[in-house]
Amino acid sequence: MKSRYKKILVGIDGTKESDKAFYEAVEMAKDHEADLIIAWVNTEMERNPAHKDMSDREQLIYDRKVSKKEAEAKSLGVRTVTPIVATGDPRKYLSKWLPKEHQIDLIILGATTKKVFANLLVGSTAKYVVEYATCPVLVIK
Repeated sequence: MKSRYKKILVGIDGTKESDKAFYEAVEMAKDHEADLIIAWVNTEMERNPAHKDMSDREQLIYDRKVSKKEAEAKSLGVRTVTPIVATGDPRKYLSKWLPKEHQIDLIILGATTKKVFANLLVGSTAKYVVEYATCPVLVIK
């Protein structure tokens, strides 16, 4: 049987919900022999607002977090893992830009409650991605 998924994108943000999504993505990548793209997208509000671009120190911190997940995914049996750290609108990165750039077949996200106040104003990232992604989206609770 030909695998349905060749490239799986998982969004992480350090919450327990995103960890659940990460482990589900690892299992799906192994089951489908798919490439795994791990993305951590910082919003401007989560970073130091005094700086337009991510500082070298901030970049290093997030690179290390994603690198740990990359190493873990590989140690669990995923052959090809691509780490991504970016700053911007996670909704657009995860639903549009990264899927287009990497030809994503499946997006996996955690149903996070990390930013309750921000979610009241702009809606949750997962909700937005489900609505606007052009490929299937799996939301893990």
